[in-house]
Amino acid sequence: MNRCAFSLTSYGISDVGLVRKNNEDIFLNMKEHAFFALADGMGGHNAGEIAAKEAVRFVSASIEELFISREKEWDIFDLSSFSKLCIENANSWVHHLGTKKRDYQGMGTTLCTLLFHERSLIYGHVGDSRVYRLRGGTLEQLTLDHSLSNEMLAQGQVSKEELEKLPKNVLTRAIGTQNDVEAEIHIAPVMTNDIYLVCSDGLTDQVSDKEIAEILKNAKDIKSATTQLVERAKQEGGHDNVTVVTIKANEKENLSRQ
Repeated sequence: MNRCAFSLTSYGISDVGLVRKNNEDIFLNMKEHAFFALADGMGGHNAGEIAAKEAVRFVSASIEELFISREKEWDIFDLSSFSKLCIENANSWVHHLGTKKRDYQGMGTTLCTLLFHERSLIYGHVGDSRVYRLRGGTLEQLTLDHSLSNEMLAQGQVSKEELEKLPKNVLTRAIGTQNDVEAEIHIAPVMTNDIYLVCSDGLTDQVSDKEIAEILKNAKDIKSATTQLVERAKQEGGHDNVTVVTIKANEKENLSRQ
């Protein structure tokens, strides 16, 4: 069993939006292991949906198997290494499936994972689905999109003004499109009342970070915040599937006294 020092409250919604015919987003909530995942698939003939489901299925099975085992007590560094390997193995599995059927060739997906352990969070990602943290009224994007525009900006090839004119959704990393991928993994301390937001680009392409922050701060609870964010993306056009998972870290009650 994973040890988490916080009582986590979470709520997720995945909506097809107003333009797409099928939903290629998927999210996972494994509160018993303090583990959450989100994937945004891509590829024709519903292959993106397959890629997203298989990636999430793979990481969930890996986490389940890890914590059922009682071989040792896992520390934060063990779990960080495991999270990275888990995502990269999911990539190999999805890529393998893509070679088995012509309709699945080239299919891929983004993937974000969050694993809370003791008083820390291990978060990993591939692609442009994002993880945010709201702390003390300030919203921070924790992940950096694996996109061509971001890489060009980092290398000084374009200015921020020119960046706005570039296509946003050209990915430089994705799960399943290549035999190998490097997952980006980070460890961050968690504080009581932190709110974590995991989302597909169906939200962030339609709703600004400023508005996301205002909704998170003003909503009465995380269920209301999640619902408002999805509805706001649809009000702005709903051009893509939109998936939002919101997690709040609450201090556990002291249960030591019977």
